[in-house]
Amino acid sequence: MKAAKYVKDFLIAITFNTGEERLIDFLPLFHDYVKGTNLRYFSISNFKKFKVQNGNIFWGQNEDIIFSIDKLYFSNELENKRDEVLFVI
Repeated sequence: MKAAKYVKDFLIAITFNTGEERLIDFLPLFHDYVKGTNLRYFSISNFKKFKVQNGNIFWGQNEDIIFSIDKLYFSNELENKRDEVLFVI
């Protein structure tokens, strides 16, 4: 992955190594999977603090919420493959 940048709301533009850019709305995934103490990432100020490392996009110093960039790239129908792209600790 080359880059990821916050766009607005829960949208992040991800530029993959192929040069392809995709706009990904993380809100539906957050609604389905983010629970408990991780609800703090629903705050836009906290949501914007994502990090990209080792082929993943994550939130929190301890990688509280992790999305595999590979899964995001290869998932043509993200809505149908939510279980494959999100890991919540």
